[in-house]
Amino acid sequence: MLFERTQSPHDNAAGDNGPPAPPPEPQPQPQDDVLNYDVLLENCLGDASLLISVVAQFEQQARTDLHNILRALAGADIDGVRAAAHSLKGAAGYLTAQRLRSAAQRLELAARPGWMKLANQLATELVRQLQDCLGRLREFVERAKSESPPPIGASGADADSAVAKGNPG
Repeated sequence: MLFERTQSPHDNAAGDNGPPAPPPEPQPQPQDDVLNYDVLLENCLGDASLLISVVAQFEQQARTDLHNILRALAGADIDGVRAAAHSLKGAAGYLTAQRLRSAAQRLELAARPGWMKLANQLATELVRQLQDCLGRLREFVERAKSESPPPIGASGADADSAVAKGNPG
């Protein structure tokens, strides 16, 4: 037959009366399953202090997105779930947090009429992935702090007192 009907994501084997099929699994990114400090630092132009700032901004944005997701799920607000999951997906991708990105993408795809039970289940996984991601990012911040040079003018009391005495070193 020239025009065969293909199965849409809204169809399932049980026909139109059964629950909808789950959203397709996003394809994993090769070798990007875990956060990578070096790639994140490279995304921050090699600037450890910028990395620290980006992580702080991400943490604030991720918590806001999660709050919005949970509020939207409680109110069965499909568009709200989709928008907040999309926002979190983009931020996680920038930070190389591929597991979190995939969890957010699955939730974004599941935010459809008839799929709210699945969306709630996926939100539980998203929370776990976000907690794991934030824990790892805190480790990155500590590493960046140890690698970051002190701010200008904060080179220590000895250097400051030597300059004050007219002996710059």
